[in-house]
Amino acid sequence: MLMQSFIIPIIKVTDSCNFNCEFCYYSQKKLHSELMTLELCKKIIKETFEYNAKMGNKRMRIIFHGGEPLLQPITFYKELYNFENELKHNYQMDILHSIQTNGYNINNQWIELFQIMNMDVGISIDGPDFLNFHYNELGQKKCTDKVLENIQLLNQNNISYGIISVITNSHLNYAKEMYDFCIKNDIHNLSLNYCYNDDSDDSVDTKELVFFLKELFDLYFNGDYELNIREFNESIAKILGYCSDTCATCSRENCGQYMSFDSYGNVFFCDNAYDKNNAIGNLYNSSLYDIIDSSRYLTEIIKSRRNYEENCKNCSLSFVCGSGCYRYDNNLGVNYFCPTMKAINNYIINKINNND
Repeated sequence: MLMQSFIIPIIKVTDSCNFNCEFCYYSQKKLHSELMTLELCKKIIKETFEYNAKMGNKRMRIIFHGGEPLLQPITFYKELYNFENELKHNYQMDILHSIQTNGYNINNQWIELFQIMNMDVGISIDGPDFLNFHYNELGQKKCTDKVLENIQLLNQNNISYGIISVITNSHLNYAKEMYDFCIKNDIHNLSLNYCYNDDSDDSVDTKELVFFLKELFDLYFNGDYELNIREFNESIAKILGYCSDTCATCSRENCGQYMSFDSYGNVFFCDNAYDKNNAIGNLYNSSLYDIIDSSRYLTEIIKSRRNYEENCKNCSLSFVCGSGCYRYDNNLGVNYFCPTMKAINNYIINKINNND
């Protein structure tokens, strides 16, 4: 029996979205469109509370995801907040909240909710308009300007936020434009999701991606603007001997701790394994504890750690990249972005050594 020391629930409060984006991994899957019921969301939160308390934890993070989570009414989250306060009292546990949104629906009412719940906000936007292929539901109109207006609303109200950008082949000659985009819009936290679709040809070119990352790193490392780029921050921290904050750089030790839940009660090993055919259990049929204690969960753990054990354990750079994300492994257990990670991390190591 392998029980995780903690669980962070990624609660997909809906699979519906008011955008129709190119390269979206989820849009290429046949997903449900229902809003999650309040009762199911309470059940997810309560069971993760109980599990984390049983493991001796005093703090828990809840991530609201989608689809587009702001399609749920504000009252949905207010009800959850009141429910959580009861659980906090009963279990003596603090709660951290995060939400991942395309940002289009943000207004003053949502700002008030973010403040009440002390919510960290992630905005999905892929850069300046010519790189941001985020369209309305009909796929007819880009939504960049509206989202940027709402980012300024976050800035004006001191809401903690960052942006997540999917890096496609369209980005590869525009590292400077991505950097300048952050400066122009007063964005200080950027995360990069490299486009990878295992059932299409949309995956970003790994060799060209290296040149993009090197140019972006030089701007980040040498520039005066305070810009945190998650991937570079993590690499530098690991090179200097510090612990990692992200699951993708933890030598697969965190795999299975960020579990995903959908509006039908299905439970998934992680958000990146989210496909309706990959559910490892259902909360209407089993408790979360029993799902984690199941053979299906153990199978996913073994698969997720195969690459590290077979290909990465003896690599001189594995202490930096930590094998990368499980979703990018091919059928042989080799990570699609391994050549990219080796090249950029060697580059960063040389930059740090030459900067002493």
